[in-house]
Amino acid sequence: MQNDYDFESFGLSVGGISVSGVWDTQDEDFRTRLRLVYEADVFDVDSFAFVTEAQKLGIEKKIYPMDIILSEDIATNSANLLHIVRFLIGSIEDEEEGVME
Repeated sequence: MQNDYDFESFGLSVGGISVSGVWDTQDEDFRTRLRLVYEADVFDVDSFAFVTEAQKLGIEKKIYPMDIILSEDIATNSANLLHIVRFLIGSIEDEEEGVME
């Protein structure tokens, strides 16, 4: 479910906007225009290729692309990531329990 969650010392935004593609990272004007047009939370170059391959395999509804913004503190990142993964797995399991086959 799209929402913002507060896990006390960090946040999780589900359903945020991510813009992925290959572009010239040296062109500051282009990056500024991207930010203004999309108002994205994250820009990356990997998610687009991942989703494109999933579409070719027909599994695009079975994937959950995620972009993570990390701090310099590796221990905190690891703990936060563990909480997020547990939360997301629990969310997926809850959704699947409500589906009748």
